[in-house]
Amino acid sequence: MRIFRTILVLACLSSFAFAGDEEAVLVKLNNGRAEVYTVSGSYVRTQGSGDVVQASTNGREVALLRQNGRVELYSRSGSYMRTLGSGDVTAVQLSGDTVALTRANGRVEVYGIDGSYKRTL
Repeated sequence: MRIFRTILVLACLSSFAFAGDEEAVLVKLNNGRAEVYTVSGSYVRTQGSGDVVQASTNGREVALLRQNGRVELYSRSGSYMRTLGSGDVTAVQLSGDTVALTRANGRVEVYGIDGSYKRTL
């Protein structure tokens, strides 16, 4: 299963186009921390302090779902961008320039990378 997920993520990332020499990043969870790697396998950094329950990336930005039900967005360089959610987020999906948050009540809220609210599904 782990190999399949890695292949699927790599297949999805293959369509990303980046300016300059930036390489897409992948995120792996390890003991509640998000380990960030380039697609070629080079270690970039570790984020989180043991409280990360899910991570998502669009190849540039990284979204971390914390145990407190909030999502933190980070840039490719690791700089904090913003927090989304009010403590009831159960899942996060980062795709392109949008972030989808699944709430405990089952609703999905869609935001822009800039934090702007887009819609509720």
